[in-house]
Amino acid sequence: MTTTLPREIEDTYVRVINLARPDEEEGQRQAGALRAEGMFALGRKDTAGARRVMAQLETLRQTLAQEYTIRIVTSNPAGVERIPDENEQARNYYVIVQAIGPGGKPLPQDITSEEDGKTKRVDTWGVRVSADEYRAVRNDKRDNGIIENNVVGAKKRGYLEPQYDYARVQRGFITEW
Repeated sequence: MTTTLPREIEDTYVRVINLARPDEEEGQRQAGALRAEGMFALGRKDTAGARRVMAQLETLRQTLAQEYTIRIVTSNPAGVERIPDENEQARNYYVIVQAIGPGGKPLPQDITSEEDGKTKRVDTWGVRVSADEYRAVRNDKRDNGIIENNVVGAKKRGYLEPQYDYARVQRGFITEW
């Protein structure tokens, strides 16, 4: 505990900091806070706490290393309409998306639904869009069964969160439909 674990925490912290892009301040902040928490645990001789922090640092590193493209699915449905419980006069529109990794396979993501506030790990989720964007995607799929303009965002290496094309999508997600 006195040499191996402190070195592992420090080495993982350095890998996280080196991986995080300079403008990824939240990732750098989290890494620093976890490093401090790990060293504090070591100072209290709390091996279990230090190992928990080490695991959190490694998860942070993996998140920063991840890359994917957020694409609208071509299966049915490619989109859904919802009427919110709070306002039955309103209508929310969603396109159904997946995070597609470099190998072409969907990558599960932790998504918080705006409908119930619950976070779930899912392969497929809905991203809220305007009515015009919803109709454009629907019409794009209807013309030949393919959605040509299917990319709505991407997660780049070195960042914690994906960046969405906010000219196309609005903030808000669902995990069930």
